[in-house]
Amino acid sequence: MKIRLLLTVAALGVATMGFSQVPNGNMDSWDTYTSLASGLSCDFPTQWDVPDKIAADLGIADRNCTKETANVHGGAAAARLETKTLNVLGTPLDVPGTITTGIIGFDFVTFTPSVEGGASVSTNYTALTGYYQYAPSGSDTMNVIVLMMSGADTIGLGQYRDAATSTSYQMFDCPITYFGLGTADKMQITITSSGGFTSLVPGSVLFVDDLAVTGGADVEDWNGYGIAHNIYPNPASDYINILNPATNDVTIEIYSLTGQKVGEQTLAPDMNSINLENYTSGIYTFRLVDNGTVVYSSKFVVKK
Repeated sequence: MKIRLLLTVAALGVATMGFSQVPNGNMDSWDTYTSLASGLSCDFPTQWDVPDKIAADLGIADRNCTKETANVHGGAAAARLETKTLNVLGTPLDVPGTITTGIIGFDFVTFTPSVEGGASVSTNYTALTGYYQYAPSGSDTMNVIVLMMSGADTIGLGQYRDAATSTSYQMFDCPITYFGLGTADKMQITITSSGGFTSLVPGSVLFVDDLAVTGGADVEDWNGYGIAHNIYPNPASDYINILNPATNDVTIEIYSLTGQKVGEQTLAPDMNSINLENYTSGIYTFRLVDNGTVVYSSKFVVKK
């Protein structure tokens, strides 16, 4: 029986280096891991973890993550991630190409993977951006998951998925929605070449490069205005009202849960109304942009 390996994300406290942007977000710096058990080696982006380390320990020579120097978006290198079927202790196991700022674990009894912890941060970033090129196999999807954690609690989440084939690099924008209080101290980014329990297909190839975060300390200033209490009705069907507490115009950008931008408009100071006529039922995230800086993010529900 073939087993599908999909990385789960857990808000457990394993800290790595602090950063003001994504650690080694340009994928230019790489290190080599050599297994003491098998003598096999694998390359991995500096400050990122990969499942290839576990594969090397098991004596598996095939790699899901490799350094790419020919097909890059910028700089000297990119990460090439490929979903493959590996022979793990005599069992065929579908494994997505994966990079994460957390630490990957694997339960050899239940064949269950996990990701713990993340890179140290000291502010609530509002979005992760980056560039990717994707060649899915079958109906597969690439997947980006961002967890913002404060202690043992997950206080923010962002996800971006795409099933389309791209022959050149394109940008993704993954807004982070906060649903808990406090300031994040860890940021767990997990990027995989496959993206769902029903869409893990060997042969999918994803290139990733030039990752960065937006927003930051300014978000805390806007939280003091109590914007969350001035978004109504929520859920909504025809329109939604939202407060702009600034003395100048700001831009609201609205995204589906897949990370696709579905709306954008200028908000004048004070209360504004947004027409939901062209929005289908579902959950939407949004962010407010003030003079090019993302200052607030949240979500609303459309129910028709």
